Amino acid sequence: RLASQPAFRGEGNVQFHGDVARIWQHLHPTSDSRPTGQWRGQIQLSPASDKTAIRSASRIDGFQWQTRTVPNATQRNDLYRTVWQEPAILLELTGDLLADGNRLQITNSQCQTDAVGVQATGSVALFDQPPRVSLQVATQLNWDELSRRLRPWLGPNIRIRGTIAKPYTLSGTLPEPTSSQAPGVRLTASRRSESSNLVPAAMEGTFGVGWQGFNVYGIQAGAVLLDACLRLNWMAIQPFEVSANQGRLRLAPQLDLSPPYWIRLAKGPVVEQVAITPEMCHGWLKFIAPLFADTTTAEGRFSLQVGRAELPLAAPRAVHVGGALRIHEAHLGPGPLARELLTVARTIRLLVDPTRGRRASEQDIRWITLPEQTVAFRVEGGRVVHQKLTMQVADITIHTRGW
Repeated sequence: RLASQPAFRGEGNVQFHGDVARIWQHLHPTSDSRPTGQWRGQIQLSPASDKTAIRSASRIDGFQWQTRTVPNATQRNDLYRTVWQEPAILLELTGDLLADGNRLQITNSQCQTDAVGVQATGSVALFDQPPRVSLQVATQLNWDELSRRLRPWLGPNIRIRGTIAKPYTLSGTLPEPTSSQAPGVRLTASRRSESSNLVPAAMEGTFGVGWQGFNVYGIQAGAVLLDACLRLNWMAIQPFEVSANQGRLRLAPQLDLSPPYWIRLAKGPVVEQVAITPEMCHGWLKFIAPLFADTTTAEGRFSLQVGRAELPLAAPRAVHVGGALRIHEAHLGPGPLARELLTVARTIRLLVDPTRGRRASEQDIRWITLPEQTVAFRVEGGRVVHQKLTMQVADITIHTRGW
């Protein structure tokens, strides 16, 4: 039961069930991204002297966030790629709708999944043009689960533990539904993409989050607290530095919250004087320097500098990275590729100088030495291309380049 004169009042119970994709399609018919799932819940309204108390509890089962594989397509059978999914999302809201029927004062709201928990308080001006939001938010992250979810994009060798978080603020305006456009009016590209953004472009805020430790492809680091700001649909993490493998790790990433959700790294040194481990060689180092692949043992240090680093989460093969790997001398137990190259080199040596070839083949070859050097590399079109990489075994020197 609703009444609007002389002040808004509401009383009753509402149960609802809806298809998330269909609701989204009605509000944002031109979006190239969409959520899916089944939304069920109830809303209870209780009148008071100058407000209406609201309590709501609901859940979304089978939630997925999807992006269209062919942007701006209009066919009914468009194909979508799942970017994120949750088995269930639990939602709760407690608040008061003030007598003007416009301002919702939120005393407590929660959003809970297997990976993330969010609590928020604040206010929403529902019928302002556009609607305005001001929230204070606290987040709890399950890094074990998040690490598992991120592996399809970042690979299997990612382990993050512990959570460090602090409250943050979020304020701004919400986009108006695109279904309200006048007939025959064509949406601009910016208006079309607005509904595909993870966060409305007009929202701003600050936040902090971190972890107690992490191991990413053999790079181990301790506790980190990240401070970031959100503005114009960009999340910029303040530059941070942390000890890692007896060296230093420096990062200042930015995240574009519109498709395809780019992660960009600032130009400059990323890794400095970090100790090489076999896990690194089995993971990402082998793509920059193939001779590191499947090495049995590894000693030495390296640094890494990037000139360009763009990683789209929704399109992993569109990664663009360029930079330089600085090897501060390293010793490797040869893997299969290195042994094959050594066999070829010894064969050529034997043809040119049989005496030297026999001496080299009699060596007990257990180590490959990589002298101090800088190896330029780039990642484009799913390929990693490296320039001159030098290695030495006994009196044999080998140079490699290519992909």
